[in-house]
Amino acid sequence: GTIMDKASGEPIGVTAETTFTAEASDGSVEVTFTFDTTKLQGKTLVVFETLYDTQSNQIVDHSDLTDEDQTVSVPVQPAIPPVVTGDDSSPMLYVLGLLAALAAAVAVATTLVRRKRKQA
Repeated sequence: GTIMDKASGEPIGVTAETTFTAEASDGSVEVTFTFDTTKLQGKTLVVFETLYDTQSNQIVDHSDLTDEDQTVSVPVQPAIPPVVTGDDSSPMLYVLGLLAALAAAVAVATTLVRRKRKQA
């Protein structure tokens, strides 16, 4: 089978095939198509089918863009919004706070060292 874009009537480049032995003249067989539909969102696709015998002679061709039973619509996936943490503050504030705390610790340490030297 070949998957066609219904709007353009052109193949989308996806094909699949299967081999089977018919057990009745009105039987059916499943053909699995595997492909990424990310770039096909919102499009309507139609599957065209061709059946061959064991000598590669074409027996049946089902190529009808208007056949609703062969048609599938690819839904549009909603955009996933980015994760919001609720913290929109600048990291620079945290850096400045850390530097201020470091400066205060150095000042306290310097004062304590000076007091010890005076006492000694």
